[in-house]
Amino acid sequence: VQADTGIGNLKERVDTQIVIPNDRLLAVANDKTSMLNAFKMADEVLLQGVQGITDLITTPGLINTDFADVKMIMHDAGTALLGVGVASGEGRAANAARQA
Repeated sequence: VQADTGIGNLKERVDTQIVIPNDRLLAVANDKTSMLNAFKMADEVLLQGVQGITDLITTPGLINTDFADVKMIMHDAGTALLGVGVASGEGRAANAARQA
């Protein structure tokens, strides 16, 4: 209940909010994973997401994206989902999307 209240209060003050539910942490961890290590796993996913957004802005590509583009997408977006996938070779886009 406290967490839901905090999430609701924060949602009113941010453009985009990413929430990792505790039950999702338990789903990716095993029985021997401590709560501290589960939080570290969540931190790693968030780090990969932020790094992906940073790379999107700073790395030239076929379609160049800058901070204004990312800001426009995330402005008043509400709750967001974040997935990370990495692949190479044939079918890499579909494989990365499945991983995410």
